[in-house]
Amino acid sequence: MNCANLLGALGFSCHRFPTGTLAVSTPFCFADGDVIHFYLDDFDSTVKISDNSDTLFHLSTVGLDISDRKKWRFLRQLAEAHGLQLEDTGELTGRSQSTELPDLVRRYVGTLLKVVDYEREQRGISDETEQYLAEVEFYLRAWHVDRNVVPHPQIVGMSGRLHIFDFEYGDQLVDAVRPNSNSTGSILRKAMDLADDENASRILVVMDDRDDTERAQAETAILSRMVSVLGMQQLRRVAGIPSSEH
Repeated sequence: MNCANLLGALGFSCHRFPTGTLAVSTPFCFADGDVIHFYLDDFDSTVKISDNSDTLFHLSTVGLDISDRKKWRFLRQLAEAHGLQLEDTGELTGRSQSTELPDLVRRYVGTLLKVVDYEREQRGISDETEQYLAEVEFYLRAWHVDRNVVPHPQIVGMSGRLHIFDFEYGDQLVDAVRPNSNSTGSILRKAMDLADDENASRILVVMDDRDDTERAQAETAILSRMVSVLGMQQLRRVAGIPSSEH
């Protein structure tokens, strides 16, 4: 290992858009595994950091109600405590001299880690979600032992938004979800943003149909119009795991 590849090994990556904006992914994650990232714009001697409104968007996709701006108060307070701003558009921003970029990034990441704490508190997240993802990864590896399973691949959509999937499985982009409208809506938005890209056809959703089969079938019917869907029970079968084990 050397300095040239150290940042990548630590989980950082950077993508430059034609406009000059840099999209930077970090090794830090939201409670559901989505990667925390930010955007940088350079203005001569100053720099702007932004989330492109992705933080509020993320919270909405995991089921938190942010429809009323009054409910943004927690994020506005966190931002101001770290010297950032939450714009009326829902965009989290910060500005500093270019020489003070390290401190600006530190304050931004610190804010987002506090948001992760808030997300966990509001959703009452336990180890259940992590256990489900671990199960899906195990069955994927058992299904095709020759395929690599890479966690949290990042794909840039037509809108410029970074989309994070749970796994890259060979040439497929996999999201493992429970049957609910928020998860379905999030995946459909991803698929629509990738609609004119070959990545859209790579999406595979693993739907947990073990407990609420009827709801899983309903959400599968909606998703399957745009992406491939595989039920968890079927994944277990093709992986050679007896259905009695659960």
